Amino acid sequence: MYWYGILLLVIEIIFIIHAAFHRRLIWLVLIVLFPLVSCIIYAILFFILGVKFTTHIESSFLSEENRQKSSKRINELKQELDFSDTISHRQALAEEYMKISNYSEAVQLYKSCLTGIFKDDSYLLFELAKALFYNMCYNEAKEVLSKLVSLYPIFHSDEVTFFLARSYEEAGETEHALNTYKKILRSYPGEEARCRYATLLMKNGNTGEAGNLFRKIIDDAKSATNSYKTEQKKWLDIAANYLKDLGISE
Repeated sequence: MYWYGILLLVIEIIFIIHAAFHRRLIWLVLIVLFPLVSCIIYAILFFILGVKFTTHIESSFLSEENRQKSSKRINELKQELDFSDTISHRQALAEEYMKISNYSEAVQLYKSCLTGIFKDDSYLLFELAKALFYNMCYNEAKEVLSKLVSLYPIFHSDEVTFFLARSYEEAGETEHALNTYKKILRSYPGEEARCRYATLLMKNGNTGEAGNLFRKIIDDAKSATNSYKTEQKKWLDIAANYLKDLGISE
């Protein structure tokens, strides 16, 4: 029993270090409170079934926890808004609705903010445009973004242009989308804009130019840092898959 206790303690310490290194705070608590059972489950999930599976489980827990926090915060903000109906309180409530993907409520609140001296506020217009986009109101989003570009040509220009391109794309206006994406291919951070542009070229039948751009995305990534490759994995994988479909070696 003595050696069993020492062995369990050593295993517990190893798993605590592993969980701490990967910032799995929930597991740190479980391992300390229920060492034997938690270590067995931890080993099965993370070392046998794999990180992707357990990351999904953890994300579900965290998403639900964040949703509960947001719901509580929303109730608090509603009370504040009832007590004092100000633009800042409406904006704060709209931002909280965006966090839980309740875009329709966010749209209404942002629209209600655009009054008086805030009628053409650049920040509120952009937040409204994003809420409209995520609520699949692409034509309205285009109108707001076009107004934003007209009023404030240098306000978050790349980000505004990116959402305008996506709105054109989702609305089925391929040529407008391609022309708009093209404006930010060199300046937009990450690979999303280039990848979306190349994908749209593919759908539009321009496989040659699309293939060249996918090839460039992969080539540029070879000299990038590991953290950048991890951050851009989704888009690098898309580029690699399209190259494979086109029969182009990486």
